[in-house]
Amino acid sequence: MAVVSHQSTRFEPPSEEDVRTLIQRVVESAELRRAPRLRALLQYLCDRAFEEPGAEIREQELGAQIFGRPQNYDTSEDPIVRVQVSQLRKRLKQYFATEGKHEAFVIEIPRGSYLPVFLPRSPNGEANLSEVAPESNKGVAMVVVAGMAVAVALLWWGTHPKSQSMNLAVARFWGNLIQPNQRTTLILADSCLAFAQDIAHEPVTLREYLTHDPQSWFAGAEISQAELRDLKLLMTRQYTSLADLGGMRRILLANPRGQQQLNVVFARDFRIRDVNSDNLILFGSRRSNPWVELFDGRLNFEFDYDEPSMKAFIRNRSPRPGEQQFYRVSGLGLNISEGYADIALVPSAGGSRKALLLEGTDMEATEAAGAIVTNESELSALLSRLSPKASAIPFFEALYKTHRLAGAPEQTELMLVRKIMP
Repeated sequence: MAVVSHQSTRFEPPSEEDVRTLIQRVVESAELRRAPRLRALLQYLCDRAFEEPGAEIREQELGAQIFGRPQNYDTSEDPIVRVQVSQLRKRLKQYFATEGKHEAFVIEIPRGSYLPVFLPRSPNGEANLSEVAPESNKGVAMVVVAGMAVAVALLWWGTHPKSQSMNLAVARFWGNLIQPNQRTTLILADSCLAFAQDIAHEPVTLREYLTHDPQSWFAGAEISQAELRDLKLLMTRQYTSLADLGGMRRILLANPRGQQQLNVVFARDFRIRDVNSDNLILFGSRRSNPWVELFDGRLNFEFDYDEPSMKAFIRNRSPRPGEQQFYRVSGLGLNISEGYADIALVPSAGGSRKALLLEGTDMEATEAAGAIVTNESELSALLSRLSPKASAIPFFEALYKTHRLAGAPEQTELMLVRKIMP
């Protein structure tokens, strides 16, 4: 279960017993005593948070488990889960404002998520996660990253030994990448750069990106002076996607004991010298995260971009029998219901460090990549293909096809796997 501190001083997280005792007081309160479905919903969400920290709780899962809906019912036509969760949020807020006003900690269900969080009360007696919890990716898909280091420093997730033992694949995977006495830097994508390239219809290389000079990037582009001014202004901003923040959140949840070694930076703020000292996690393809270019020579599945259609696609550099040379998405705009995600663990800094690349043909596919590497069943299936028995995980590259519904990744399909020689 997530625990978030709103104070700069360190606090001691409550035990699981304390949390479960609080949950029991809430479900037996006047707010929920006569609402059996809301009680069952809260209990289910809290149990899932204890049993599988960081797991993504899907709307269809709740509809089937709590409200008797078929496993694959259409959530766009039946909003019962969203309605009931909204009611539960209101009841929780009311409880902690009245009957539970003296509780030391507060339970919230952040908007855009079904995972409960457990917060200490702030000095004014309230708790609010809205400014640090990632929203859903509906609507405008970007958030300001200014002060990101502060936001990350505020996040602290407790865990229970029982929960760690239930996520063997997750622990095995991340234990190979985030290690004691070794800093790992997570590089968030630069969404402004992707927008700038969309406007100018010109790609930007890593070498160009490091000059921080949009005028030189697009010197040969057919754009007006007014557009160039707008591009310069755009590149003074620091925006990243909600897919990246959601992925960061999942990684922190999956690795509560590795947070001391995790450093989060915006792509524009990363420095080349740190490549030689840090393990790396890179979100986004090279169109929004040019640092991926450092590892192009290692990858078989190369992300490319078709400027006229404004769609990314995958180039299979060395197709094997039965494989395609190109993997493209079909449809346009809102009609695109599929994508491709590439997850690659590659050697870095001459083999002394590691880099994890999480790339997608669009934001939803990148989000799916982040979900795969923090999901026990998905990782277990991938690791069984790579190295069923060895404790060390080989360097690899895995290509997934993603399917989505209403703008959210709904299903992933592991298509191709390659081992990479160190």
